Amino acid sequence: MIMTTRMYQRSLSILFLAFLGGSTFITAFSGLYVFFNEPLGDVSYEVKQLIAAGIPILMVLAILLTRFVYISRIKALSAFDNRREKFTGYRSAMLVSCAMTEGAIFLSAGAYYFTGDIFCLGSAIAGILSLLFLRPAMAKLPDWLQLSDEERMLLQDPDAALYKESIPE
Repeated sequence: MIMTTRMYQRSLSILFLAFLGGSTFITAFSGLYVFFNEPLGDVSYEVKQLIAAGIPILMVLAILLTRFVYISRIKALSAFDNRREKFTGYRSAMLVSCAMTEGAIFLSAGAYYFTGDIFCLGSAIAGILSLLFLRPAMAKLPDWLQLSDEERMLLQDPDAALYKESIPE
């Protein structure tokens, strides 16, 4: 199958929106559940304090680790000569980064669901906001991947063939 620029942009958007939608849904569900009911878990005061301190720290660490993995992978991709490796590598870097952020968001939303601690909800919302910075930007892609002039021209044409996708039978 030949991957066109339009198909590539669409696949990046679908992946990103799936991660953003799942994170937003679980955070909204937890928030609304605790707002209309009591938190699910019967947690002692000491455990609540531990969770209130630990979850935001874990979220910050997850966001920083995600950025580090994303940036280092993008820098490594710029050294590749093969166009297919560059574009599939970018998609996988975005996928891994979004998954890491979403995992931390789910942990924060789940902690809020069980404890009702507002810091957990706040860290989940902060995670969703940080996920927005991972949104695929096709305009910045040529600079990030250090694409050649030919590859830059391909990104301008929505029907241009970026690479051939090999699908095992």
